[in-house]
Amino acid sequence: MAEELNSTSANDIFNWRGLVGGALVVGGGFLLIDQLFHLGWLAPLSFLAGSLVLLAGGLRMHSKGLLVSGAILLGLGLGIALAYEVFGAWNPFQRIGLVLLFSGVGFGLVEILLRREHNLAVWWPAFPLVILGACGACFLASPAGVLDFILFLSVGLGLAFLAVGLSHHWIGFIIPACLLVSTGLGVYIPWGTRFGVNALSKTGGMLVMFAFGWGLITLFSRVPNKGFIWWPLIPGGLLAVVGWGLYVGGDPGNAFRFIGNTGTVAILLIGFYLMMMRKGIR
Repeated sequence: MAEELNSTSANDIFNWRGLVGGALVVGGGFLLIDQLFHLGWLAPLSFLAGSLVLLAGGLRMHSKGLLVSGAILLGLGLGIALAYEVFGAWNPFQRIGLVLLFSGVGFGLVEILLRREHNLAVWWPAFPLVILGACGACFLASPAGVLDFILFLSVGLGLAFLAVGLSHHWIGFIIPACLLVSTGLGVYIPWGTRFGVNALSKTGGMLVMFAFGWGLITLFSRVPNKGFIWWPLIPGGLLAVVGWGLYVGGDPGNAFRFIGNTGTVAILLIGFYLMMMRKGIR
């Protein structure tokens, strides 16, 4: 009888309701103690303490839901703790960036824990990981501007789509990945730097960079397919020709250098692909 009671008590302690309640009690307790004694340093640790309770319970019970919630809150808690306890002298934008960056790391931890504990290969954490990480990096790197967000978010999301598409051989992810990467670079480089001498040459450079995105679709299409997909070269070629024309009209003195540079990039991409084929990658 005593053994049954002990077993029931242990199960009650480690069920999800008890764990969620325990996490709330621990986190709330940290906040209450901080307010009562005016410590100032204990409140930022409340999220971290509660997340560790959930994560420990998820590992003990092999619960996917507790592992996911615990990992996400752990990333958030680490970000808050570091932003206020270690890097409290940073400006508010940098501290917000740190919180966002570690929140993204929490989603990366979800992928690791689900693969390790349940042998599950999930792809969805890659997107909040990249979105939050890109926003955090944007806040940390510079004063946040519209073009900065466009660059970090579009390139970050594009790389996430590309990683998932290449690993699962999904052409439906590879196509938006290539377009997102080229769009982010195509908007930021001409308009966010000293590229081009006037609006016409900047627009031409932007269109040429957009064209590279369509070319990348053809390049990576051999991964999920037995042959190349050639149709993206039609819009890509049109964009490149129009872009070169606009650049020549806006900055004729540097036209040949610009066309030569973009041609060199295309040659490098083709060479890189041939090297991958040499290593056995389709």
